[in-house]
Amino acid sequence: AAARGLSVTLIEKDALGGTCLNRGCIPSKYLLAKSKQLQDALRLANSGITLRLEKIDMARLWAPKDEILATLRQREDQALKTARVRHIHGQARFVSPRQMEIQRAEGTPEIFEADAILLATGSTIQMPSVFPSHPTIMNSSTIFQLPYLPAHLVVVGGGYIGCEMACAFQGLGSRVTIIEKEPRLLPAQPEFEAASALLSRSFEKRGMTLRMGTTVDRVNALEDKKVQLICSNGETLEANAVLVAIGRAPNVKELALEKAGLALENNRLKVNAQMQTSVGHIYAIGDLVSPVPLAHTASWEADIAVSAMMGEIETLDYSAVPRCIYTWPEAAFVGLSEEQARK
Repeated sequence: AAARGLSVTLIEKDALGGTCLNRGCIPSKYLLAKSKQLQDALRLANSGITLRLEKIDMARLWAPKDEILATLRQREDQALKTARVRHIHGQARFVSPRQMEIQRAEGTPEIFEADAILLATGSTIQMPSVFPSHPTIMNSSTIFQLPYLPAHLVVVGGGYIGCEMACAFQGLGSRVTIIEKEPRLLPAQPEFEAASALLSRSFEKRGMTLRMGTTVDRVNALEDKKVQLICSNGETLEANAVLVAIGRAPNVKELALEKAGLALENNRLKVNAQMQTSVGHIYAIGDLVSPVPLAHTASWEADIAVSAMMGEIETLDYSAVPRCIYTWPEAAFVGLSEEQARK
């Protein structure tokens, strides 16, 4: 928007870069890369080169990841300064359709008025009430601070986050069990139906345990920092780490959307092809609106929204958005499925 000549203020309550940089794409690919390096080294035994794994120090494993994230955040900050975007660290909420109140960490709230408002608040983690607060129970953010390598990791949710983390920790040496309430892996991605069957076979061949069509009914805390999971299939599991990755929901709780005349429909903000909400000068992108909730989708949606602010009409073809899952083996999809093409 700044490059198009608009005067821009960016309000962010957390770290620059959002989920993708800080708690998603970058840390997960870092962990997957380290796990793959270890597996490649151990496979040298097939060529007569035998290595012995002595220890995995998780604190030292995470340290370079934190340095990478800090560097990327600094680059984001510098890019904003170069573009002359005003960056405010604080929580924004509507007080009227054109006015937002900004609450910083310190000081009294400020009121900002804008000709156009772009909502890009992303999504937040869903944690069912069956999972208590316990040091062994992780979500897709806290898993990247796990201070120990779990002997047995139970992953609740067989979506792309759960599958990627299952691969990473299994590659580091954890025994992994995946629990998914639907009949197959990657249930929210219909385009990956064929891939999910291949992944299931691959995961089981690697030694993972899959429990499809299963839910966790109860969780009990045990001694020695372990938990017991009582499953709907009658099975009882013990684990010293549980990753709950059952999905995300739009991050709108603190926005006071009703003050702007906005409401969620089917758990998303409704927008037209130019990312415009029912209130003409308010636009929304990313996980708030997108049928393909990925960071690169949001970037494309942002280009379309800014063009609309400039009076230009562009549209987005979601079938052209590539979708990639960094499991072992990796899976990717773009365009139409065979069934869609036939229709």
